[in-house]
Amino acid sequence: MQGSGASVLFANARVFSGEGPSAATQGADVLVAQGRIAAVGAGIAAPDGVERIDCAGRLLTPALIDCHTHIVYAGNRAREFEMRLEGATYAEIAAAGGGIVASMRATRGASVEELIAQSLPRLMHLIGEGVGAVEIKSGYGLSIEAELNMLRAARKLGRRLPVRVVTSWLAAHALPPDYKERRAAYLDEVVLPGLTQAKAEGLVDAVDGFCEHLAFTVAEMERVFDHARDLGLPVKLHAEQLSHQGGARLVARRKGLSADHLEWASEEDAAAMAQAGTVAVMLPGAYYMLRETKAPPVAAFPQGGRRDGDRHRREPRHLAAHLASDGDEHGRGAVRHDGRRMSLRRDRRGGEGARVAGRDGPHRAGPLGGSGAVERDKPGRTREPHRLQSARRALA
Repeated sequence: MQGSGASVLFANARVFSGEGPSAATQGADVLVAQGRIAAVGAGIAAPDGVERIDCAGRLLTPALIDCHTHIVYAGNRAREFEMRLEGATYAEIAAAGGGIVASMRATRGASVEELIAQSLPRLMHLIGEGVGAVEIKSGYGLSIEAELNMLRAARKLGRRLPVRVVTSWLAAHALPPDYKERRAAYLDEVVLPGLTQAKAEGLVDAVDGFCEHLAFTVAEMERVFDHARDLGLPVKLHAEQLSHQGGARLVARRKGLSADHLEWASEEDAAAMAQAGTVAVMLPGAYYMLRETKAPPVAAFPQGGRRDGDRHRREPRHLAAHLASDGDEHGRGAVRHDGRRMSLRRDRRGGEGARVAGRDGPHRAGPLGGSGAVERDKPGRTREPHRLQSARRALA
């Protein structure tokens, strides 16, 4: 429904207000008029010509936000999953030719339409879990044309499906084999000119990078961020994931949108990010998938942040749709956002990506942004929400 200007009345819903983990109102109605929330209450009559959907007590929430994804790529890395189960580390897999470079080989060989075909089920899966806004990165092509094709595919996915897509240029994700001994040349010949072209084509909303001992240094990311500034683009960063390199404070100095992962971040990093208004994005899916043992300092961020952690939304990605609590006798439950308040707001500074996540009090009239009705029928599963039905109709 997002962006369609549709009008619909969601009746008999359990509406989560955003005022605490148990703040849900039973039997509420939500009227959407021309794509905007027009009224929230009980006993709202559907105007003439407006579709009425009986939610039958299901939870109705604002659409979820996935502010860090690598949805667009070709191929798979199933063998690496086996290696992780056998005890191999991220760095060991990368040294053996796996990881980002393995995906690079398949992605470089795929056309835009092939990338769309492989990525479409992944995005449909997120929509099915109630995601209404998603950030999609490049980063697996590692050449100008392949990186641009990833973002072209992302833009087309956003036009084909009822989901808001924002994009990030992540060419500074890894060094491809042909530039292994020519780090500066990779920045000069691929990352920076490719970013200029992505901006010219309207393909990029933000600039990202991987600041890590097996990727790019703080000094190298400074160059990338300087170019982003010259192009008028905001920045974000994969920071302190596998070791402490100073990336979190780098992106804070640039007043970036977010620093992501943060397993090795310090309290000083958290304080710097709070001062800058940089969002802390934590990714438990990646943490568990990589079988890491260094947990991020979760408690440091609310303590270092502004009141109620407004600027430090810890993003559980689409895993949030499976974290239900306060269930009733029918197995329905309020979906929690890291056990904290969950709602949508428009950021005052108009930022994209991580900045679309936050809280601004209870449901009220205003921009819709998307919604999802969820009912738990079995542990770890949800029934198909209204948004996925809309997506299927869009593809029909």
